[in-house]
Amino acid sequence: VAAYAWKPNISFSGSFIYQTGKPYTYPEARSEFEGIIYPFALSRNNSRTPAYHRLDLSMDIAIPNKKNRDWKGSWNIGVYNAYARKNAFSIFFEEELDDSGNPTGQTKATQLSIFGTAIPTITYNLDF
Repeated sequence: VAAYAWKPNISFSGSFIYQTGKPYTYPEARSEFEGIIYPFALSRNNSRTPAYHRLDLSMDIAIPNKKNRDWKGSWNIGVYNAYARKNAFSIFFEEELDDSGNPTGQTKATQLSIFGTAIPTITYNLDF
């Protein structure tokens, strides 16, 4: 976390978040029964998702307080996940298909990302 007060009513802040990847169970083998393929794992939590990291940036602009006001306000403008990293939320598995749509006999892991882009934010804070 870093913060910088540029002027008495304007400040900037940034926060870098890093987490190691979460464990998940990757299917190591598969079995077929009545035409349905069932993947199974020999051990639990045998793999990890990629590391999670993002950068959040923001700017606060305080509204000057007038004499007869019992409240003060400020604007916050920011961006969540500033460099648009596609962090893994979960991993799911599906059978891999060849170019003609036929199963290859391999299991493919696909990463699901919830926030795969930068998200702008704007907030008005009211203190009274």
